[in-house]
Amino acid sequence: MQVVLIRKVNFATVQRFAKQAAKEHVSITDTNNTIWFIGEINDEIVAIAGLIQVAYGMRIKGVYVLPEYRAKGYGNELTQYLFELCHNRCSNIEVFAYNPNFYEHHGFKRFGSLPNGAIKLRRAD
Repeated sequence: MQVVLIRKVNFATVQRFAKQAAKEHVSITDTNNTIWFIGEINDEIVAIAGLIQVAYGMRIKGVYVLPEYRAKGYGNELTQYLFELCHNRCSNIEVFAYNPNFYEHHGFKRFGSLPNGAIKLRRAD
């Protein structure tokens, strides 16, 4: 696996992936308080994720790996980076996921669901 360069970007950088991601139930939307990150290999975006401040911690939002880069660990690498970033800023991390297995494997616990079928998960460090 190649090393992924992770960096903070503005919404305009990830906006072009919003329609493609929405087809797979991933929300890449412009909100004033979302901090966006990308994972890149050779200046090509392979993964996207956002962080949003919520009242009791941080929420991971819009984790999306481009189809041609899936199952190679790039999404995991970006998500692990966000876990560390959150751990350094607050004690609670939350995510809304359609496939909660990844997050449960990393210590997240279910605390509800959304009308669209997404599962609410939270981890307290």
